Amino acid sequence: MDFLSVAGLILAVVAILAGATLKGAGIQVLVSLLRLWSSCLVRSRAICVQTSLTAMKRALNLLPWIVRPPAHDGGALIDTIVQWSSEQRRLGIIGAGANARDPALDEFLRKGLQMVWTAANPKRCGP
Repeated sequence: MDFLSVAGLILAVVAILAGATLKGAGIQVLVSLLRLWSSCLVRSRAICVQTSLTAMKRALNLLPWIVRPPAHDGGALIDTIVQWSSEQRRLGIIGAGANARDPALDEFLRKGLQMVWTAANPKRCGP
C-alpha cells in the first residue's frame, strides 16, 4: 500500500475526530451507524450528481491503485531517455520526431517528445 494513501486516511480520521470534539458533539456521535450510513449516502448521491458517468467509471477503475499502485521500472525509463539523448546529439532534433512515433511508447512520453519536436520546429507545425 502506498505510504501517502495510508497517511491520507489517518489524517482524514484525525480530522473527523477533531472536528467532532471541537464542535462539542463528542466522539459518541460518530458511532451511530444510522448517522454514518446517511452521511455516506448523501455524499455519494452528491458525487453521482456532479460527476459524469465516464469520469465515475474511470475513478472506480483507478480505485485499486490506492492499495496496489502500478509498478514502474525507473531504471529502464532512464536508460531509454539516455538512449534518446545520445540519438539527439547524433541526429539533431529530428530524432525526437522519430522517437515520438514509436508504438510501444507510453502516451505521456509520446506527448512530451511531440512537444519538444514542435518547439524545435515551429515553422513545420502550425501558424
